[in-house]
Amino acid sequence: MADFRKWVFALAVVALLAGLSVPASAQSATTVVCTVQSATDNLLRSQGYTEQVGDVVLACTGGTPYAAGAVVQGITIQVFLTLNVTSQITKSVSGLGTTGGNFLDALLIIDEPNSATNPNQQILNCGAPGTTELTGAGQPGAGICSIISDGTPQDTYNGTTGHPNVFQGRQALGSLSNTSVVFQGVPFDPPGSATRFLRFTNIRVNANQLGIVSPTAQVSVTMGITSAGSSSLPLSILSLAVGTVQNGLTVATAGTTSFAQCVNSYANLLSATAPFGSSSIPSPYAAGSAFVRFSEGFNTSWKPKNFAQSLGNGTISNLAGNGYIYSPNGIGGANTSPIAYPADVNQNVPGYNYFTESGFEFISTAANPNPNPPVGGLQDALVVTGDNNPFVDTNTGINKAGIATQGTRLAITLSNLPLGISLFVPPVLFLFPQGYTYSNSSPDYNDGNATGVMVLTSTDSFGSTGYNPPSGLTSGGLQPMATVSQSNGGALIVYEILFTSPSANEYVDVPIVVSYKYNLSANPPLGLPQPGVQAAYTGGFAPFDTVLTAAPESSAAPIPRFFYQNQGGNIFLIARCSCNLLFPFVTQQYGYDTGIAIANTSTDPFGAAQPQAGSVTFNYYGVVGTNSPPPAAQTTTASTPVATGTVLLYTLSQGNTNFGLDNRGANFTGYIITQAQFQYCHGFAYISALGAGPTSTGISEGYLALVLDAWGLPVRGTLLGESLGQ
Repeated sequence: MADFRKWVFALAVVALLAGLSVPASAQSATTVVCTVQSATDNLLRSQGYTEQVGDVVLACTGGTPYAAGAVVQGITIQVFLTLNVTSQITKSVSGLGTTGGNFLDALLIIDEPNSATNPNQQILNCGAPGTTELTGAGQPGAGICSIISDGTPQDTYNGTTGHPNVFQGRQALGSLSNTSVVFQGVPFDPPGSATRFLRFTNIRVNANQLGIVSPTAQVSVTMGITSAGSSSLPLSILSLAVGTVQNGLTVATAGTTSFAQCVNSYANLLSATAPFGSSSIPSPYAAGSAFVRFSEGFNTSWKPKNFAQSLGNGTISNLAGNGYIYSPNGIGGANTSPIAYPADVNQNVPGYNYFTESGFEFISTAANPNPNPPVGGLQDALVVTGDNNPFVDTNTGINKAGIATQGTRLAITLSNLPLGISLFVPPVLFLFPQGYTYSNSSPDYNDGNATGVMVLTSTDSFGSTGYNPPSGLTSGGLQPMATVSQSNGGALIVYEILFTSPSANEYVDVPIVVSYKYNLSANPPLGLPQPGVQAAYTGGFAPFDTVLTAAPESSAAPIPRFFYQNQGGNIFLIARCSCNLLFPFVTQQYGYDTGIAIANTSTDPFGAAQPQAGSVTFNYYGVVGTNSPPPAAQTTTASTPVATGTVLLYTLSQGNTNFGLDNRGANFTGYIITQAQFQYCHGFAYISALGAGPTSTGISEGYLALVLDAWGLPVRGTLLGESLGQ
């Protein structure tokens, strides 16, 4: 939960400043008045540690502008949040000889350069060439610039030499260091009769302080803004809604399954060279695999790293204002579904919502989009030209501002994996709108209705490190299956979102393909793959990390980063190949005896069964004599298994010494359950007079045993089980 003691303290500061300022009703024409032009209420994922709150834009009017030749005096603006601030630390102030906290990538942009408001006004950050950064002896230090007025307030922040318009935030000092951003020493020139705009952007918070909220819960995040150090800006803005925390992800099984130990499963994949299987597996794998389903909690919960992925994998929609859509003509089998991961483009237009994990980003190594801004936001006909000066200041690290280390990632953690199996997943999977069922039963096949795509990537154990897909991927479509690396009975599978629709609530199914060749004679004694082990999974956002406050890039704390919600359950089971029979009445009393025949029918003319051999255990339920306990169970000797295509014969009075069965069933009446260690068995019981031959007169009876096995394991030539229950 948020540290509300800090927030109460912050409100006290706000109240103090408000008390020192002149009430609006009493302000003169020379007093600056700032009102809220806009405050964007972003949806924030409750699993996220680095969620971007919405931009706040203040419109300020009034005051007396500085005269020509005058030095514009600095003020300090402080922003307070109800959650911990987790914007990236771009530079530590240690050793810089400057006062104030560490530099963050949070930004204050003045007068909307390179935007719909001022499309031709250049962006120029404090500290860039052409600005006067006050780093000399006796001066306030890095990140603080001097501006000399030319007497025209519209020119003060016009991005020409000596007139920067972007200023960098810092961590607050003391008890407010985690919940506040300080913009220190910002030169402020009152606009007079004009309007001055202040935009606060790139502020991230730890939305998981509130825990993972329920799917129907909404929790508001608010911002307060104050100023100090100059009477030219008596600023006191309280409780702006800049974020609403919602559950960003649901994880569930779209299908679990069981596999028969003695039946090969996708054994063709084992003969291929890693990382791929021998060929892609289209629809047939869907019928025999378990699926993990990820569903967006809200439309913008999944995001690519940077708008470059949207440009590289999308096309312009023919619907005005709809931006980019994913491969509108793409069919997976035709390899037309893109999976591009180009280098970042600059995201440098104030007010444009890029719907990416990156924030406001302007670096020299990135190109500007063409057109800039991209279509689908602001005014589609608008082209800005104020993007000639990428961020630079080695003293503050502003060139790192806004950069995400990866797009949204979805992770599956598998545990309790049985021995003797290999796992494969499709390296490319498509996103579909919730409520739509993809065709061909294959989520790695774009049927033309996909709204996005994600690609498998190798990561560290936290789901972090740079994007690293399997080698050899083509430009989309069906891909060869990729091997899942296992360690100590577990595995981690991570996909990164490359394109997603911000207007669709999407889902994606991840099939877990289980592959093995059975070997019933292998160790452990029950053979491989290991039966009776219930594999489990959990899923969530990645990277998952434990850094809950602002952190420097050098700490390897990724952006975004998440709490791993561990939502999951059972995923698949290797079922022992066995056959359980019920003989509902047997007796060796009152002058009767019972004979039992168990046939191993795993050899057949259909080729569907795997020939198997194994032991048979007899379990007795009833009484010996009048009221004695039943005999203990007994099992045929391991050295004499019941071979495929043969029949085991047994009588209560004699047993069968050839298979190691004694006559402990003598004088027994009740029922018997047999457990055969081969898949296909059938039984017959015959009750007759003790010692009677086939031609003897007397009462006798025969019946078929009941097959007790649950329906669901592979059966021969039919969808029905082999149980007599039908």
